[in-house]
Formats: sequence, C-alpha cells, structure tokens
Amino acid sequence: MTTIKDVAKLAGVSPSTASRALHNSSLINSATRQKVLDAVEALDYTPNFAAQNLASKRVNTIGVILPVMKSESDEDLFYMQIMQGIVRMCNAHGYTVSLATGKTTDEVIHNVESLSRRGQLKRFIFVYSKKEDPVLEYLKKQAQVKYVVVGAAPDCHDQDLYSVDNDNVAVGQEATEFLLEKGYQNICYVYTDLNNHVQAKRYRGYQKAMKENDLPAMSLKMQVTDHDLNVRLFNHFMQKNPDCHGFVIVNDLIGIRMQQVFDILSLNEKQYGLITFDNTVLAELARPTLTSVELFPHFLGTESAALAMSLDQKESEQSYQMQRNIIVPHRIMERLSTPEYQSEK
Repeated sequence: MTTIKDVAKLAGVSPSTASRALHNSSLINSATRQKVLDAVEALDYTPNFAAQNLASKRVNTIGVILPVMKSESDEDLFYMQIMQGIVRMCNAHGYTVSLATGKTTDEVIHNVESLSRRGQLKRFIFVYSKKEDPVLEYLKKQAQVKYVVVGAAPDCHDQDLYSVDNDNVAVGQEATEFLLEKGYQNICYVYTDLNNHVQAKRYRGYQKAMKENDLPAMSLKMQVTDHDLNVRLFNHFMQKNPDCHGFVIVNDLIGIRMQQVFDILSLNEKQYGLITFDNTVLAELARPTLTSVELFPHFLGTESAALAMSLDQKESEQSYQMQRNIIVPHRIMERLSTPEYQSEK
C-alpha cells in the first residue's frame, strides 16, 4: 500500500513537506506542491483524510446540497457539471464531499441535519437557488454554519451567505439582443419556474433588452415532461401572439421540447429563432442544433468549492470579505437554431 513516505521519496521532499503540500499549506511553494501532486498521481496515492481529520479534530468535508430529485429534470446535466468542478477542486486540496439530496424537501433537510450534527459539517454548497427555500432557512438557524450558493444570492443581507454565479441579468439581456441583431422583434421568454432565481434574473435581462428597443415583453411557461400540455400552451400563446418568431428559452432541454412542438404542429423551424441556456450536450444533439449560452458550470463548481474551503480557514476568511459574490463569465455559442429572420411570404 502506497504511503505518504513513498510520495515524498518520489517527489524528492520530506514526508512532512509532502503532507503540507497535500493540505495546501502556505509554507509550500507552487513548484514543490506540483511535484508532490505529480507523485500522488504517478503512485495513485489516496490520502486517508478521515483518519487525519480524527487526529486533528478538523472536518475536511464539504456538504453539497442538491435540489429535490425529480423523475426527469431539465437541469440534471448542468448540476452534474457543477458537481464535477466541486469534486475536482476538493480532491486537489484534500477535502471530501458529502451529498445531501432527497425525494422531498423534508428528506433533504433530514439529510442535511445528519451531515451537520453527526458529521459536524459546518460548510455547505447549494448547487441551486430558489426563493423561500426551507433547506436554506434550516441552515440559517444553525450555529457556526456558512454556505455558498451557486446561483443568485437569495438574501443579500445574509451575513453567512456567499454566492458564485453568472451575471444572469446580463445573460438574459445578451441572449435577447442576439436575436434582435438577427432581425427578430417579437420575442418571447420561455421558462419553467420563475421562483427559480436564475430564471427570474434572466427574465429581467430579457425585459430590459425589449424595453430598450421599445418592444413588448411576453412570456410562456412550458413543462419538462407533459408534451401534450406544451402543445396546447404553445397553440394558445400563438393565437394571441401570431407574429412571435423568436424565443429565449430557459435551457437546452426545453429548447428541444419546443422543437418537438414545432414538429408536432408541422411548423417550419427556419422561420423561428431559438436561443437557449446551459450549452449542454443536448444543444448539439438537437436538430437543428441549438444556439446556447455557455455558462461554464465546471468553473461555477470549482469557484464555489474554493470559496467554501476558504471559509474553513479563519486566516483566509478576511481576504474573501470583498468576494462574497463571485461572477463566472458566459459566452454565446452560435449554431443552426438562430438563422437570420425572414418574414413569411
């Protein structure tokens, strides 16, 4: 079995230096740390952090809270990419990850309570954000607990809350302006849940773009799984807004649902412009492929993990006081779903 002494020998350092490097000690320079990490990878070494935590009475574990599980979620792929970023960053710095999720809100709270009390966890990451979240309200009442929310901060006055996010107002505005530049004027915002902070902020960005161009804002709620209902909702909307040909859509899966509606109703997709968010693999699997906004979920994950770990170290917390809200950039990935607008002839 590979030990820390083996890692130290291969890296050409002492065992104590190797140990400090794995714990991200400020005493170890980046070149030495990299040599140790290279040795760890070469030897496939797995530190026994649980034993080390018991010895030091420190819990090097971050609790990650997922939303209530659904049979089919429009955000599963996005959450998965965030999780990959979190796990990668935690692994690199000797932290483990414990997940809390459930089929109901009460079940999620029970799992969070177990992690907090039995596992003595004091640092958590929410990979989602929504209004009046009972899980977040539970954590607010717990002593010495701090948390990072991926998404818009639910309460900017909450002194214990830190967030990592995209600028979702700008994201919504730029997606709308992209369609406007393609010649679309009658543009609709398509959503699934405006209680979701991210969706609500992007809607604000959409409204801002439409207002600045003296155009009316309109919205359409669609479902993830109920295809028949989506057809009825779309038909009802188009009866009231027959000139609408542009759609800013909440995510890639709902973009595909919209394409399915077009197919069922035998509509010419070339007469419509669709731009979505998330830029998951679904955007490239769609036909036609979807223009989508890349939000870099992996970086949302790594940044949230780095922030959560910094809150575990009192000496680092002061340096993060001005970084309670970290913004990750975004980029529009143009594909075939946004042709230049051509009026019907």
